[in-house]
Amino acid sequence: MVKQQFNVRLPDLTRGQIDELADREQMTQAEVVMLAVDRMYREEGKMDRVERISVEYSEDGLFGEEGSDGYDLQASFARFEELLTAALQERYPGAEVTVENTGSDRHRVNGQGEGEHAEGPWVGQVVHDVWVSWEWLVGEDAISE
Repeated sequence: MVKQQFNVRLPDLTRGQIDELADREQMTQAEVVMLAVDRMYREEGKMDRVERISVEYSEDGLFGEEGSDGYDLQASFARFEELLTAALQERYPGAEVTVENTGSDRHRVNGQGEGEHAEGPWVGQVVHDVWVSWEWLVGEDAISE
């Protein structure tokens, strides 16, 4: 998701609320604003419900140039799928979520309407957040323990 700088003038009270939420929730100010806008947008009913999310990933996409030496591939794939599925189901309750290693790196989001859903960039952000958490990595030595 491409991020752009967006400058606005805010009342001191609003700025204080953003700062307080950011500190309390351990988020950046930008994340607080994105979440607030996202929730407001949803409440306004301007979005159709996300019904299906399909995420495809590859070994190269997960491990990159560093490679997978020292890691259990199958266990790491299973853990990535488990964590990503849980994160997407938490964000999009009721959506059918599939995550699989197909050798491609892409995701699709479909709702009640035709074509790609507007939530695509947000799903991409969830995928990114799970990936950079590194919680999905399973070392080869973890299996022998």
